[in-house]
Amino acid sequence: MPFCVRNYELLDDNGQVVYKKEGNYQTRNTLHFAKPLVVKNLTLLLQVPVEHVPAALFEMRCYG
Repeated sequence: MPFCVRNYELLDDNGQVVYKKEGNYQTRNTLHFAKPLVVKNLTLLLQVPVEHVPAALFEMRCYG
């Protein structure tokens, strides 16, 4: 799928990378952390997968 994001980073509210994925080919990713993240917000940075095709995010869920 051309809109499948290959590379992305998840940042905490201090701008620190808490997860980084490169070379992704799955349309669904599930992240599990050894310790719970205690943050006020998260930022997901998506790298454009293909020129002239926007990166697409359909859903993001966070559980505590």
